[in-house]
Amino acid sequence: MENNKVDMVNVNRLIKALELTPDRICLRFQTRCEMPAIKVFLTYANGTREEFGTLANSSLINAVHKAMIFDMNPLKEFREHGNKDIIDKRENFELEMFKEYVNSTLPMSIREDFITNKGDRFSQVVFTTLNPQAVIYFCVKQTVEVENLLYQRKAE
Repeated sequence: MENNKVDMVNVNRLIKALELTPDRICLRFQTRCEMPAIKVFLTYANGTREEFGTLANSSLINAVHKAMIFDMNPLKEFREHGNKDIIDKRENFELEMFKEYVNSTLPMSIREDFITNKGDRFSQVVFTTLNPQAVIYFCVKQTVEVENLLYQRKAE
């Protein structure tokens, strides 16, 4: 994988894997070396699991979203003609995306908090897409800001 570029080997692998219609799709956001990144986890009926990760830009993220709800065309179009460059540096991409999703209309569920050996507490939050088998998963460090975002969303 070139620095600051989408890993097209993993994108091609993801396209082939999605064409096998997995039973479960999970998208996660990350920050790698101050660059936005995604991981996609697929689970099949026989229990097989696959994981795909790459640096990501908004074009790829939008294409993956469409593929999660059964529209593979944008992802295939991205493979052929999409911009593969990653320009923006991000300090905490997962938190940025979490804020966007909290403010979206997607159904949200909060799972039991995850607590590390050091005592750090993380909120586990899942957003369901139009495909109930495809989710966006966040495990964000619990801060006053995160708690306020979740409280505001629950109050709506």
